[in-house]
Amino acid sequence: MWPFIADHFGNPSSSHALGTYAKKAITQARSSLAEALGAQDDVVVFTGGGSEANNLAIKGIAHAFQSKGKHMIISSIEHPSITVAAHFLARQGYEVSIISVNKNGIVNIEALEKAIKSDTVLVSIMLVNNEVGTIQPIADIASMVHSKGVLLHTDAAQAIGKIPVNMKDLGVDLLSVAGHKFYAPPGIGALLVRKNLMPEPLIHGAGHENGFRAGTENTPYIVALSKAAEISVTRLDEFQKRVKPLRDQLQEALINAYPSAVVNGDSDKRLCNTLNISFPGIDSVQLMESIRDRIACSTGSACHSGRAEPSQILLNMGRSNDLAKSALRLSLGWQTTHDEIEEASDYLASKLKALTGF
Repeated sequence: MWPFIADHFGNPSSSHALGTYAKKAITQARSSLAEALGAQDDVVVFTGGGSEANNLAIKGIAHAFQSKGKHMIISSIEHPSITVAAHFLARQGYEVSIISVNKNGIVNIEALEKAIKSDTVLVSIMLVNNEVGTIQPIADIASMVHSKGVLLHTDAAQAIGKIPVNMKDLGVDLLSVAGHKFYAPPGIGALLVRKNLMPEPLIHGAGHENGFRAGTENTPYIVALSKAAEISVTRLDEFQKRVKPLRDQLQEALINAYPSAVVNGDSDKRLCNTLNISFPGIDSVQLMESIRDRIACSTGSACHSGRAEPSQILLNMGRSNDLAKSALRLSLGWQTTHDEIEEASDYLASKLKALTGF
């Protein structure tokens, strides 16, 4: 990033040397990101993050295809940037169907197929859930959705850098990216759009980003996003081999410390670095407040942590109100160590004991 902050800081849309150098860097970054995510034949639109990418997909397709119909389908465990955008469209006269999931957070494909109608324009199902880490069978969903002549968007924010993400193999029409999920800076993302598909822009103005998003491009962050993706996809196997045993060690230690604990999400189809665990009888907000000086975690989604309400995602998975209110999400990273897991386990166990009075 630094050369594009300190030296090559020109506006990429300008014709002078500083601008053309920045423009070249963005062109290279676009090509590199597309290659990393199997989207060489598609369009990469850089955004201000995953939420903007999701909004562009949902609202952009809705407005671009409203002559075909005003019906769209999402799952009951989507990120707020999907659900709130869909509710916004519903207030404008669009019809939104919400598909249920099973107790592990897997979308009911039969219910999804039945929900598709002649005026359905878009289905949006996330690749990986941001709270419990459950991985959806997106390729199977894409095959079914396309057989009905409907477009499919997937929010892949939580997946990149943790599992293989290839737009062509997934078969989706639009795919959202959030850079901070794989070690790019926060505040940069992208929407990958199938070639010849034209969502209506959210931000109107000049013809930046191939006409999809007006505004001067954030060259340093775009370069960083591309490089982070490039690094992440080359070390997937190493990441999984390193992190999964540590996650399992943490999970086992917490269950031993609190035998009534319940792990949320699918046991097999779950990200290797994600542990969402409920401690019945414990208020997770109170627990988090007691450990936040030493452990970074969240109650439910990090996008709305700190609230006293139970996780809506867990409720929609069929969890009880008590289990949903007592859930803590712990995420491991590339640099997490065995010693840190032991320290975190011991510290959490002591706080759980203190809160229960035993």
